[in-house]
Amino acid sequence: MPGAIRTPLAAILLAGCLAGASRGASPAVYGRLDEVFADFGVRGPAFAQAAVTKSLRREGRSHLFWTVVAGLGRRTIRIEITTNLRPGAAGRLIDERAVVVRALYKPATVDYFGVMSGRAVVPDELRPVVLYPERSLLHSGNPVFILWAQKDFSYAVHDRSEAAYRGLLAFRYCEAQRTLLQVETFEPAAVFDKEAALRDLSQLRCSVVKPHQ
Repeated sequence: MPGAIRTPLAAILLAGCLAGASRGASPAVYGRLDEVFADFGVRGPAFAQAAVTKSLRREGRSHLFWTVVAGLGRRTIRIEITTNLRPGAAGRLIDERAVVVRALYKPATVDYFGVMSGRAVVPDELRPVVLYPERSLLHSGNPVFILWAQKDFSYAVHDRSEAAYRGLLAFRYCEAQRTLLQVETFEPAAVFDKEAALRDLSQLRCSVVKPHQ
């Protein structure tokens, strides 16, 4: 079920968010994704009609962390929203999360005590494709990952028979709102259309509104 997404990546990223939370978590009731976007001054026509199946807000000392999951046809959309971030902090957070994604596909890691732990190697055809659609001469832009996922929406698929979904993981930072969105989309692997997915993502834009406090 879309509302029951549990991914290793999400668990790692949320751990950092929850570490700074001091006022607990509470559900937020929304019907469609465009209602969520309106709350943060974001426009996303391709995702606007998606029905919200999960919405959880966690308030920290200086930030709001919000997880939203929605469904639109055969597509599932998962969004992590972090508010009150200045550009430098948002950039560092994007870099940290990109490192986490790439680390899922490394064959081995070194733990705190310097012990090497092995990890099954992901075949080349199932590794992420990383794009920079906003690259310019002066700015590389934020990465967009094209990822395979299993039935439980977890990444780092090791066998093509386990690859139930394919989709994007991308970031949108709205400076006027001081808000960062991490957007994940999941579609059945057999019908995934990279160009269409990137086109829909490109429609996710920031409006000019008062920054979220």
